[in-house]
Amino acid sequence: MIPGNPYAPDWYTPEYQTQVRLKYQARGYELKGCVVPPMKIDGDVMYFPFMSELAAYKVTRNDTSNADNAEFTLVPQLWDHYEVQFAVNQVDLDKTTIAMVEGYAGATARALGRKHTRVIFSALESLALPAAQIKGDYTTGFTLDAAATMISDLYDRVEDDSEMAVCPLPHTAFSQLMTFKEFSSRDYVGDDLPFIKRANMKVWRNCLFFALPKRKGKIDPYFQITGVNLDFHMWIPSAVGSGGLGDQVRSYVTWDNKRQGGGWDHKNIIGIGAKVLQESAIERFKFKEDSIIDFT
Repeated sequence: MIPGNPYAPDWYTPEYQTQVRLKYQARGYELKGCVVPPMKIDGDVMYFPFMSELAAYKVTRNDTSNADNAEFTLVPQLWDHYEVQFAVNQVDLDKTTIAMVEGYAGATARALGRKHTRVIFSALESLALPAAQIKGDYTTGFTLDAAATMISDLYDRVEDDSEMAVCPLPHTAFSQLMTFKEFSSRDYVGDDLPFIKRANMKVWRNCLFFALPKRKGKIDPYFQITGVNLDFHMWIPSAVGSGGLGDQVRSYVTWDNKRQGGGWDHKNIIGIGAKVLQESAIERFKFKEDSIIDFT
């Protein structure tokens, strides 16, 4: 006879499902607020808004109007399903408390968030950017001069330089920037956006810099590393679209009779996709992953 009861406590499954949704919606993914969400979702296709640049012309009596060939379009992108799955033995579930359920749900939400961030980074990493949009050569760390050059070049190419750029980067690069007083003394002032609660975050020259762990050697690393070569990017949020079924995380808790003593399989499914909308509004830096912070 299998010990334990093949029925989860009445409170457990709805509590776990609710906690996963609440925690994911509250924290989301690391790049929440750094991309534009889809305008609509139809089946497994997301649609992101894109408006071409317009121009104003002087009106001269009886002249023919200079009508711009304006383009407002919805850019389609398929989203894919991703899942987080783990099992809890019945003997452990018998001892589970509300606090432990929050722990299970928190770990689930973080895994979903990391996957969403990785999907966005993968879309950026796959771009074949022109040389003018690439800085560094994998032989140096990141300096304030390099940051200023990236910002200047980026804003010289975009239509609206009032949109704040974003630049998630590894802690080593962020720590190097923090050695410069003109950078370290800058704090964010503005709307209550998801990413402003991060401890390692500064806004300098209208660009939000924030540090992310490399997660080297782990599943869903924030940065892809080849040898000592690491790429990170700077962009304006309207240049990248991402979304999916993030607000509709589907969580299932089912009995696993094959596990000795019985257990509970937890499966969480989410839809995620990302699309680059303006390649010209993106900068890439080729960073030396093992660079040393210079305090001189």
